[in-house]
Amino acid sequence: MFYIITGNDIEKGRAKLKALRATLEKKRPDAAVFVIDDESFDVSRMAELIGGQGLFDEKYIVILDRVLGHPEAADFLASHIQTITDVAHVFVLYSEKIDAKTKKTLEKHAHDVFVFEKKKGAVPETHDAYGAMCAAFNPFALADAVATRDKKRAWTLFQQASLCELPMEEIHGIVAWQVRAMVAASRAKSAEESGLKPFVYGKAKRAAERFSDTELAALSSSLISVYHEGHGGGMPLKEGLEQWILTRV
Repeated sequence: MFYIITGNDIEKGRAKLKALRATLEKKRPDAAVFVIDDESFDVSRMAELIGGQGLFDEKYIVILDRVLGHPEAADFLASHIQTITDVAHVFVLYSEKIDAKTKKTLEKHAHDVFVFEKKKGAVPETHDAYGAMCAAFNPFALADAVATRDKKRAWTLFQQASLCELPMEEIHGIVAWQVRAMVAASRAKSAEESGLKPFVYGKAKRAAERFSDTELAALSSSLISVYHEGHGGGMPLKEGLEQWILTRV
């Protein structure tokens, strides 16, 4: 299922994105949520998500937040839109502007299109420093900090995620994806054997070399425990993730 939210009324567009995401998460409470922007957009990672194989067996929600700012995003989405709409997962594209050719191609396959345009003469939206920081925050940077064993940076980024009120399930899902990729890459001799795309495999393989086999196994099992604790009446997920970063990374 594929949704499009577009238009130059940023305030209404962002509000719709937030509301739609909340609705989708309510309908799919067990779904992992991935947020990708123009900086974190990666063709190999998108192929993994669209393929729905290997590490991604569960149904999930993918928020494509302004990804069209990446030079490869428009062509990739246009050429893979049929596959995107055929899989059981949900993809939501948010972009203030979409070029006419891409828009025509994508709209044909969209489950719904929401357009929010400001009336002429309306005062343009302004953003304070806090809003700008949250809008630019990239949760995948936190996963990268974990992979490079940069505890200080990982903790700092976690604090930013908390300040911006990002869902802890989203943060856990992104970090868990990174750890699972590292475990899979460490146990395989090739990308094909690991079930990962070559780019993802190479990056995860290099990251895994910073950890011993015992440490990787502990990272994975403890992250699972953090999730179950957070949803089973134990330590809340936010506190559990922070403690995990401080003690495991």
